[in-house]
Amino acid sequence: MALGRQASVEMELKRREAAYRDVLNKQQTLMMYVQKVITNRKVREQQMAMANQAQLMSQMNGMLGAGGMSQMELLGLYQQLGALQGHPTHPSMGGKNPGPSKGNL
Repeated sequence: MALGRQASVEMELKRREAAYRDVLNKQQTLMMYVQKVITNRKVREQQMAMANQAQLMSQMNGMLGAGGMSQMELLGLYQQLGALQGHPTHPSMGGKNPGPSKGNL
């Protein structure tokens, strides 16, 4: 009777170990696929950024070509771009106005 109980316990132990290994393998496979998705997404974002930058440069080159934009028009576009990005485009644009000088009275 004790041998039958021991055999039953050993079989249950082997079954649990097999289930554990199966879950572990599936978890590792899932982690590998998630890592691939993250890597592919980063690569795709970099490719899109490069394509957008190339397209913008192409458009800018077209505007600067024959009969293109004046320097004032380009400065206006540059300032608009800076405003959209939330960055001042010129050091004097982001500072406070100190007001008139008091001078010596």
